[in-house]
Amino acid sequence: MCCTVFLFMLLLFQNDEDLIFDDEGVVRARREVEVAPVAEPLQDSSNIHSHSGRQRRQLFSNPFGSTSDDEDDEGSAIEGSGMEPRVYRVMFTLEKRWTQAYRNREGPAYRNTKAQISSAFTELLQDVQGNPNLQVVAMTKSPSSEIRLTVDITYDWEPERSNEIKMKIENALRSGFVGSHRVRKQRFSIDEHKALPVPRPRCGPGQHQCLSGRCVARCDGKNECLDASDEKGCPPKHPAEGCRGDDSFLCNDDVTIICEVQRCDGSVDCPDGDDEEGCDPAEGCRGDDSFVCVEGTIICEVQRCDGSEDCPEGDDEEGC
Repeated sequence: MCCTVFLFMLLLFQNDEDLIFDDEGVVRARREVEVAPVAEPLQDSSNIHSHSGRQRRQLFSNPFGSTSDDEDDEGSAIEGSGMEPRVYRVMFTLEKRWTQAYRNREGPAYRNTKAQISSAFTELLQDVQGNPNLQVVAMTKSPSSEIRLTVDITYDWEPERSNEIKMKIENALRSGFVGSHRVRKQRFSIDEHKALPVPRPRCGPGQHQCLSGRCVARCDGKNECLDASDEKGCPPKHPAEGCRGDDSFLCNDDVTIICEVQRCDGSVDCPDGDDEEGCDPAEGCRGDDSFVCVEGTIICEVQRCDGSEDCPEGDDEEGC
């Protein structure tokens, strides 16, 4: 009798994909639980699902209506499959005049441009199997006073297919167009990164979260995020004590005032970084602490990878 019951139960479990054993060995119904998305802004949605027993993941849509599944042992939703989420971070310059309206991420200018660029990239990659996720994560002012965009494109399949995405993006940018939008052919970069496997932490009071997910102090006078977003929109700064009224500098936002000695000192003090524009590299940085741009311009090493293009071709922000 016991053997008959055991064989019956074994047969039942083999034929029912919706039953699993949890960690205590108790039979329960398989329940889909969405894994928290990869740390923003690297991915804003996910098709990956996790279970406390064995894990099942849909690889990509099949045009005939079926799906292809792989089965992993207990652990991370991306372990064991040979397919890890990867991110292409694309930075390029849009041939569109920058205005202060783009500083407001909730304003119509920012939101409309974000929607247009998202739509253009979606159309560009529409025939790529796997439906890559994309997100416009930043808009900044370029040295030519145009819009500098950062777009993250997340994919989750074999490396052979990821090259297809890179080629499509590269060809579009080299043509000077993304959809109907004109872009600078020479001022773009495409870097591949491994997507973060954990959600972004919540920052504490008085802190700001950089695009990388790192929490830093807000409005403390130091640019700790690469795009200097931790110091943007802060209360107006006034000259420090000991700074004469005729020895001050008014930033481009017409609000922030700094001392003249803070100009060209290698540290960004104005919200738009204009206190460090057009500076002689000999001022504010040592000769052994400089960076030579591809066309010969010399800037301070601290200006590399600070989220603001200081080289005419933008090469100080490539490979960051």
